[in-house]
Amino acid sequence: GWLVTDRPMDVSVHEPMAADRLPGPPESGLGGSPPGQVGLQDLTARPQSLAIPRQPDRLAAAVLLLVLSLAAAFRFLGVDWDAGQHLHPDERFLTMVTTALAPPESPYQYFDTQASQLNPRNVGYELFVYGTLPINLVYFVARAWDRTSYGDVYLVGRQLMAVFDLLAIVVLYLLGRELYGRRVGLVAAFLAACTAFLIQQAHFFTVDSAANFFVMLFLLAAVHMMRRGNGVSIAVAGAALGLALASKVSIWPLAPLAVLGLFVSERHRGLLRTRDGVSRWVLEALLLGLAAFLTLRVAQPDMWAG
Repeated sequence: GWLVTDRPMDVSVHEPMAADRLPGPPESGLGGSPPGQVGLQDLTARPQSLAIPRQPDRLAAAVLLLVLSLAAAFRFLGVDWDAGQHLHPDERFLTMVTTALAPPESPYQYFDTQASQLNPRNVGYELFVYGTLPINLVYFVARAWDRTSYGDVYLVGRQLMAVFDLLAIVVLYLLGRELYGRRVGLVAAFLAACTAFLIQQAHFFTVDSAANFFVMLFLLAAVHMMRRGNGVSIAVAGAALGLALASKVSIWPLAPLAVLGLFVSERHRGLLRTRDGVSRWVLEALLLGLAAFLTLRVAQPDMWAG
């Protein structure tokens, strides 16, 4: 028989106690998104437990310091390797030119190609095919140390070129880290520190080590220029290019490559499909050239007439 009653039957499912609950999926998506959906901000957000610590940066800095110490030992060991005999012909010529230089009497004379005593052609060396920025830097450093004589200035030049080469290793590390990460940057720095050719060039008072540093600086700036495309990065790349040209004019092929790099980066962003995008690229190329020209005008004034 059936029991008939006017009382409704309770068929609801009672929620279990908190201690009896089994772990299950959250009731909402990550970062507050609806259940079953994942928001873009959730994918880009970094969990607190996975935050990258600062220790790798400190470790990379420590390793880079060890690499630079090794590089400095290689480059400053035996600075006076020829015992004052001036066996390197180019170095001997630059030593003779540097000892003949004199500081300008005014800023106006510095930019006066016909009157500046920092212009080798005005101190008896008409045939001068090197950049004047490195020898001018060596001259002013040697003058501050009172070592501008023929028997001293070349040693100042060798030490300064060793410093330029160490700075180039630092820039190489930054370039490798920017493109491929810290490990690649450290490996590149270590290989450069142990490269015999670079060690050899750092023992000579020539323009090559200085030019190499400024070229590396330009490459690093060019990477930032192509990735960011803002006016500051373009101007810095142009300035680095001007300093490299003032050290060795034979690196001029970097100039069209820089303009080509701007073109490729803007095309990759899809900005060259419109007239405004093409106009922007032209303005960027003009800014790059203007920064290089102004830097070159200051760093090597004897290149220009007047």
